[in-house]
Amino acid sequence: MKQTLRFWQIAAEGGFMLACALAATTVFAMPAFAEDAQLATAAQPATQDDDASQTAEVTSQADLDNAAEGSIVKLKGTITTDLTVNKKLTIQAADGAVMKGTLNINADGVTISGVHFALDGTTGAKNSMSDNGKTGLTVKNCTFDITSGADKLNAQLNGAWLGYGANDATFDGNVFNIAMPGIDHSYVGINIVGASVKNTTVSNNQITFRKDAEPKASAHFLIANGNKSTSGEYGLSGFKVTANTISNQTGLAAGKSNTYGVGVSNAEDAAISGNTFTGLYMAVKPSMWPNEAPSKSIKLTGNAFSGCHIGIMMRTIDVQPGAVISSNNDFSTTETPYAGHKGSNALVWQSGDGTLYPAVSDAAQSGKVAFTLVSSIDTLSDADSVAKGQDVTLDFNGHAISGTLTNNGSLTIKDTTGLSGQKSSIRLDGSGTTTIEGGTYDNDEILKYLAKDHGVLVRSNNGDQLFTVLAKKDVLASAKGKVTTENGDLFFGTLDEAKDYAEKNNIDEGNVSQAVYTVDFDTQGNGDVASITVEAGKSIHLPAVPEVFGYTSGAWYIGDKKVESEFTPTSDVTLVAKWIKAVDKGNSNNNGSSTSTGSKKNVASGAVSKRVGKSLPQTGDTSAIVIATAAATGIAAIAGGIVVENRRHQA
Repeated sequence: MKQTLRFWQIAAEGGFMLACALAATTVFAMPAFAEDAQLATAAQPATQDDDASQTAEVTSQADLDNAAEGSIVKLKGTITTDLTVNKKLTIQAADGAVMKGTLNINADGVTISGVHFALDGTTGAKNSMSDNGKTGLTVKNCTFDITSGADKLNAQLNGAWLGYGANDATFDGNVFNIAMPGIDHSYVGINIVGASVKNTTVSNNQITFRKDAEPKASAHFLIANGNKSTSGEYGLSGFKVTANTISNQTGLAAGKSNTYGVGVSNAEDAAISGNTFTGLYMAVKPSMWPNEAPSKSIKLTGNAFSGCHIGIMMRTIDVQPGAVISSNNDFSTTETPYAGHKGSNALVWQSGDGTLYPAVSDAAQSGKVAFTLVSSIDTLSDADSVAKGQDVTLDFNGHAISGTLTNNGSLTIKDTTGLSGQKSSIRLDGSGTTTIEGGTYDNDEILKYLAKDHGVLVRSNNGDQLFTVLAKKDVLASAKGKVTTENGDLFFGTLDEAKDYAEKNNIDEGNVSQAVYTVDFDTQGNGDVASITVEAGKSIHLPAVPEVFGYTSGAWYIGDKKVESEFTPTSDVTLVAKWIKAVDKGNSNNNGSSTSTGSKKNVASGAVSKRVGKSLPQTGDTSAIVIATAAATGIAAIAGGIVVENRRHQA
């Protein structure tokens, strides 16, 4: 048992080390809470309809041992010794009674109601209550106090401790008043050690963290550790945490408070719903004990994260891909809704059903298509990639993102928030096609930027942000908003930020030019007509159709449609010559030829062919304005989103 207690001492302290690591890298200003916070109102002693004569008073172990199986007993006075419950009892408390020792549960079906527990260092107790693997424990309407006086014990303290096999336990309607530790050990409201703990329900509890002295370590409401290290095995199942209120009343800003809500690891199925987390450093996280097998399912639904530093922190080593589902949670006043830790990707790509994925490849492998970024990413990993045959849409959702994104399939990038003042820089790699979607843009405004900066830019909806493509290779932009680049750099941000990014990363913006289309002419063996190249958006005057003896009225056609003499191509194309045969009406002319007023028919009507590979497909999307410029070739307006098609360089 000593090893188990030490086990959890280290596990909870891991949260403190995590807090220090994160706080050292990011400091956020948060509103302070009341300095002299009051203790939460203590739960009232339970009442029973039973006759008082049937309720035995307990002040010692002998009193407990003498109680009848299934009876009700009441703790009386201040109890400073440890007590062990060896039979099924309902334990209540008389007015003013305080349990300062440890109440050990060594029987199934025990109920504890309305008892005031206090860990103040006067008795040496480190747990107010301990369930040593018994089932059916119910703890309701109790008060658990951990005060700064317990610092003298120099140990981790737990309000309630559940050991291996403590199944079907319920904590409902209790009050936890937890002081910040003034020593290098953490204080915990409920500490659960798995290896098999099933069907734990923690609901309707009120938890308050307070500062009696300068804190040196972390304070937690609930730590639940499955304690299985083999993948596919789970020490926690049927774990439910619902409708609890956890608040930081230390007077410390959330980012410096070292207060934690729920920590859970190695769970087969965990449901965290309807809770309110206020002012915490981190609301939901793993237990941080090493070598825990990843959780299979953690569902977070309808929670309110109010003024927290971090809402949910889960690492790729903590959960299986797709294990975490977050829906209808309120992060409106939380600094960082989702976070990772120490090089491990956060769960940042969210599908429409709320499922979170740590990397683009994990998201793509789910078979779903659309994903929204729910938190900024400092550096994309090798796993942020789209494979051949996959079709993925990523919405940056106003968050910053940087690194290399490899696309060998079909990728669409958009930002439904208009970037929200954020910026991103991405290197595109791979052989797939990437589409960048925009909104409605002002062509005239973009021209002003392009005239001096020679880039491919898209102005955002609010008018002060730009999508910018900086290419190390040539970039081609067509009249329908398509851009092709070989391993180019994609930057989302303001124009000045784009310049700085290019300069700091030694990026040559490259030569940006309009797409050039080739018009070929098929005379069907009646002479040669030279091909014509033309920049996208410009017109050409078609050459004359060669004359053919016995035919008249030659013209150029695409299929059955005659092409006018002024022609504007939208892609590479081959025009086919067609003629009308002259028919003799019977009137001889001096030159021996004849004409006819009878019917005429088309001849030499070969099929129209298009060359493939010299231009990009058209989208027809005119919702955005994109401009492509070249340093020496001028400017042209482009409509629609941007498509970036990455082609690996062939040696």
